[in-house]
Amino acid sequence: MTSEPDTPAARGWDQATYRCGRCGAAYTVTTEEAYLQAVGVHTDAHAVWDRLNPIERDGFTSILRTILSAPELGFELLALADRQQNTGGDTSSPTAVLGTNTPQPDCQGGLVAAPANNTFTALSACFSRDLAALISEEAPHDPTPNEFIDLVARVRDAVNPVSGDLMDALTELTEALNGPADDQREQLARARIHLRNAVEAVR
Repeated sequence: MTSEPDTPAARGWDQATYRCGRCGAAYTVTTEEAYLQAVGVHTDAHAVWDRLNPIERDGFTSILRTILSAPELGFELLALADRQQNTGGDTSSPTAVLGTNTPQPDCQGGLVAAPANNTFTALSACFSRDLAALISEEAPHDPTPNEFIDLVARVRDAVNPVSGDLMDALTELTEALNGPADDQREQLARARIHLRNAVEAVR
């Protein structure tokens, strides 16, 4: 009776390189199991990417860069989601602000303090599609802060009854764009809360 070889090389496997014909990605692996995993994960990534529109891709990529650059933030977000599901409540506060420990992605995928334009981009990625759907419009692609504010205003004018959250969000967004830089982070954080509440209420 012979025993089964213990090493990958003894089983006839040395190493192989997987190359994707769609995007050119290449992964060199040393076991058959790793090869199959690399192929499966990469194929799944393409399947997810193909289902997203350009706006969703930008927002999804921004979120992933933030989470992967700060793993502890990912754990906290999951814990927060679990607590909300278990209690059926909302852990947000109308006075919550983005603190120094809340990173924002920059154009290169790093983490920086939250300047207004970057945070406007994040807000737009999160809410443009849902807001545009409420008034049967196509979501704008990479809108400027002014264009995003105009979208929120159009939704406010179309929603009946009038949404107090949308009115408050417009106030916060406009003041964040035109007011002192020192106040922008807090104003945009409040605008995010009002936008989320408004979209959830109208759905």
